[in-house]
Amino acid sequence: MTTNQRIERAAQELAARYTQRRHGGSLPADSSPTDCDDALAIQQRVQNLLGATTGGWKCSLPLQGQPVLAPIYTQRIAYAPAATLCKSPASNGIAEIEPEIAYVLGTDLPARATPYSAQEVLQAVASTHLAFELIGSRYTDRSKESFPGKLADRLANFGLFVGPAIDTDLNQGDTLAAFALTLNDANGELGTWNGKHPDGHPLTTLHWLANYLATHGSGLRRDDVVTTGSYHGVIEVPVDTALKMQFGPLGQLEVTVFPA
Repeated sequence: MTTNQRIERAAQELAARYTQRRHGGSLPADSSPTDCDDALAIQQRVQNLLGATTGGWKCSLPLQGQPVLAPIYTQRIAYAPAATLCKSPASNGIAEIEPEIAYVLGTDLPARATPYSAQEVLQAVASTHLAFELIGSRYTDRSKESFPGKLADRLANFGLFVGPAIDTDLNQGDTLAAFALTLNDANGELGTWNGKHPDGHPLTTLHWLANYLATHGSGLRRDDVVTTGSYHGVIEVPVDTALKMQFGPLGQLEVTVFPA
């Protein structure tokens, strides 16, 4: 089987799971991605099959030299205050979210040969937001998948809830490096965690993505939203419940998660 045939078979299966809202086991050996190039090609082919547009990206710094990024589909992004609820896959009344910092671009950062500086990337940011990434893998047990397999599945992204904007000046200094996270519902506290950005600072991750896309595609575009890594991995939250998460001194994100 040729590489293109393997990519097509994998993409057809993942696209079917996406549209049918179902999970499955690992992809067959004859269609599993063997490396990150395969995985990224499968990502793109799935998106083409679904007719989805890119509204943003999730990303982290490379893992052992391997790129960590995936498109977030426009139709899976909700913004506060226009939206006060979001839909996410759930099991037994529980959904998975990741508390993150997201950036909305105000200007294009197109492809170019010269790398963008951190200051150029920061100047392209229109707003900085509290956010929840919504987790929904197409695998029954994503923990058993290889990294290329997870990458092909868009790193388990289902969508993104973009919460209130915070002061963009907070990108200077270390305020966004770490802060406490506290989750409450109407009955009280559900949990508290010491949040820490996995790459040290979210702007570091955005800077990497801008330069990666500038040399591997068309770059970032105005209105793209980029989420940059979880401050505490996956957190399980109850669905059909008004939630409030305090992001240290930055502010509060309020949302109700409904099962998709």
